[in-house]
Amino acid sequence: MIDNDDDAWLEGLAGRLEPAQLEAAPSRQLIFEAAALREFIRRQPAPAVAQVPKSDAEREVALIARARREGLLPPSGDRARVRPPLRRVSLAAAAVLVLAVGVSIWRASLPPTEALRGVDGGTVLLEARDPAALRRQLTEELRAAGITVSGYERLGRLGLDADLPRPLPPKIATILARHHIPIPAEGVLAVEIEALARP
Repeated sequence: MIDNDDDAWLEGLAGRLEPAQLEAAPSRQLIFEAAALREFIRRQPAPAVAQVPKSDAEREVALIARARREGLLPPSGDRARVRPPLRRVSLAAAAVLVLAVGVSIWRASLPPTEALRGVDGGTVLLEARDPAALRRQLTEELRAAGITVSGYERLGRLGLDADLPRPLPPKIATILARHHIPIPAEGVLAVEIEALARP
């Protein structure tokens, strides 16, 4: 159904109007103009399609020669320009390797980030460069293993308490061993952390 002039014009251009619809259309003049435009477009000759071969050896040679003239490719037979970037990459890789080894040796010479100081009445005493970070790390690791952990602060030390299941799962034993914490005999873990004494 044609409701307005735009619809009438588009339907006429598309060639979708029947003679009965032309009589009922709101603007027959627009429909006739659209039909005339459609007929004009249909009478236009089809554009010629240029035949391009899939492979044109002469064009390829010309493009390579132009790239050499523009400095995008090295002159033919000159491979010396290609090698320096590879040498630079090799030197850069060697420099990174030397730097990595140096950093590893330097880090090995630093004092440990945490150390077991002892056990006092069932409470494990640790020293760390960053006590808050160590407590946060221990808390996250134990909670990820399903243990409920509560933190506290006493006499300048950061502490945490946790009830461990018995028998102790290997996953939790691994966490304790990684932080040099002995397995508590009663299943109650109490850890206090203070700042690592400077040498």
